[in-house]
Amino acid sequence: MNINYWLKSSYVENIELIVIDKYISQDRHGTDRFIVFNSNYGRLTNRVKRKKYESFSIGDKYKANVHKGFFEGYFLTEPLK
Repeated sequence: MNINYWLKSSYVENIELIVIDKYISQDRHGTDRFIVFNSNYGRLTNRVKRKKYESFSIGDKYKANVHKGFFEGYFLTEPLK
């Protein structure tokens, strides 16, 4: 259970995200793909599936609706398109 997620704010904020990096991390459990965004709130990192990873390019801009986590970070209200 992720307490940070379950206790997140109910208030929805609209923020702009800009892709500044993307990377692949491998360990003995498998491969994870991450997209790193810059926003007014600092850097945000989002794990994505392989097919979605290929659709992101450095410099892409997105508008996103998010909930602020109880302790830290933000959670998307819906996947980026």
